[in-house]
Amino acid sequence: MSAMTNLSAETQRLHPVAESITPDTVSMPVVKGYIEQLSQAIKDEGFAPSVLVAVARGGWVPVRLLSNVLGTKEIVSIGIFQNC
Repeated sequence: MSAMTNLSAETQRLHPVAESITPDTVSMPVVKGYIEQLSQAIKDEGFAPSVLVAVARGGWVPVRLLSNVLGTKEIVSIGIFQNC
């Protein structure tokens, strides 16, 4: 089953890189490659976010890299908690 199955057609169109992202641990060069692809897709749409949202427990580094590429100064964080 594709990682994109639960995403809307519009989300899939705007974020083609999402198809290749899995929950596996990835290396920094791979993360940087995803950021390059995602930032280009965002720029191609003419979108300039004023704020980016990082998901705690793994999202800070990618969002920080994305903010550098896009020139977005504000980053906020949300936490996701799971009962174990």
